[in-house]
Amino acid sequence: MKKYLFGLSVLLIVVLVASLYGYATAFNIRNVESFTIDGEIVSLEEEQSSTFIRRMQSLKQYDVISEHQGNIFKHIVLNMKFGDSVSFELGLDYNFNTLSLKDISTDRIYLIDDELVEWIYMQPAIEDIYYYASPKRHKLTINDQAIEQSSVDYHYTKANGVWYNESNEIGSITSLVIHEPVLEFNVEGDGETELKVFRDDELLYDGSLEAFEVPQENGDYTVVVESTWKDLLFYGSDTSTFKLSVQYPPELSMTKTFIRQGEFTVIRIKNVYDKELLYLEQDYMEGLQFTKNGTYYECVIPSTYYTTPGFYTFKYGVGEYGDEIELEVVDREFNLQFLTVSSSTVNSTQTDEAYEQYNAYYKPALEKDVYVTTEPYLEEDNFTLPASGRLTTEFGVQRYVNNKPTSYHHNGLDIANSEGTPIVATYDGEVVLAMELMVTGNTVVISHGNGLFSSYLHMSELNCEEGDVVKAGDLIGKMGTTGFSTGSHLHFSISYHRMYMEPGYFLFGEPVTYDNYNQLIN
Repeated sequence: MKKYLFGLSVLLIVVLVASLYGYATAFNIRNVESFTIDGEIVSLEEEQSSTFIRRMQSLKQYDVISEHQGNIFKHIVLNMKFGDSVSFELGLDYNFNTLSLKDISTDRIYLIDDELVEWIYMQPAIEDIYYYASPKRHKLTINDQAIEQSSVDYHYTKANGVWYNESNEIGSITSLVIHEPVLEFNVEGDGETELKVFRDDELLYDGSLEAFEVPQENGDYTVVVESTWKDLLFYGSDTSTFKLSVQYPPELSMTKTFIRQGEFTVIRIKNVYDKELLYLEQDYMEGLQFTKNGTYYECVIPSTYYTTPGFYTFKYGVGEYGDEIELEVVDREFNLQFLTVSSSTVNSTQTDEAYEQYNAYYKPALEKDVYVTTEPYLEEDNFTLPASGRLTTEFGVQRYVNNKPTSYHHNGLDIANSEGTPIVATYDGEVVLAMELMVTGNTVVISHGNGLFSSYLHMSELNCEEGDVVKAGDLIGKMGTTGFSTGSHLHFSISYHRMYMEPGYFLFGEPVTYDNYNQLIN
């Protein structure tokens, strides 16, 4: 009996010890000594850690799936105080809504879709899943020169739905000088890249690198290269700015080196980097100067019926770039005209009062060089004939009025037609005079820039006002016979300030004569 009781006691002790050992080594939170994800320890003091471990103890609450979520895998190890460690495998992806857990001991894979998902994804050991958290940048070189300045504005999100921002600026703005129209961009990066170009705060270009054309005009520009990224999980930009100084060598030219009286030529200088360095040396006439037209600086050199034929030397240029050209002006024969004017017309228009008015209004109008052109335009035959009709007086003729010689040449073209015939602007410009004068009748003067003016006299009515900006072909008045006139006609002239030139060179590229007029207008 004693032996039996002793044996029973031993058995009970063994069972008790085994029970205690089994309890101690069971998979429960009390037996977990440490919890790691890919070797990085997770705090066991967090409530979510305990909850997660308990749920791993009984995975039956989760659905079993055939394969892991995503293709990013992490290893979880529960190191036990008693007994062997327990291992699991996490399967992660970028929807952040679910993850999968593989029980290594059974090879079963469970879909985790509860509140613990976010907690797992936010663990430091999972940080490498946020590969996109580092701001994206581009690397920019222009003509093999690195552009160091970079301004990054980057935003990304994590599983918790919070958007994080990283913004920083590095490097200083680079200055780049080019002497030929070549800019080779090399942008390393996977963003969408666009370009903006400014000059004096004016946006000149906004578009792709492929469509960009190098500035053709000398000057200082600011160039902004921006690469952008956009995704469901991140967006941002990297902006690099550099200064571009375009310094092309000047190109010097004179449109003609041989002109007839009444003709004109133009000195053109392209690629002027500093207008203060422009110079012109000549003894041809006073008042010549350069005016900016588009990408050129132009100087009109006019001639008229009073210009002395001969050779004239012009030295011109910009800075160290210069040229010397000889201009030849040749004589031109001008016809005579005999004109009969009634005494009443002479008495009412050829008075001291009439010429005081003329000198007070008309002559000053030819100094109001107010119109600014945006492109070179002083080419032959670019202008519009302002009225239809027959040619009654050529440019430059010397007149006899009532059988008495005059001291002047006719300074324009006379085109006759019925009263009320429309008269239009010969070219774009600004009206600087629109009024009735005793000598010239209803008169319009238009500034075309660069010292060039057109005048329209003797009209029956005015259809414009001083200050109007007109385009070639715009109606400015109607034909008539006001002022010193013998019949309905338009007196039309073109001048460099008060030096009158042959309008035919602007209209048709050659002088207008009685012989060629009909052929030219047709």
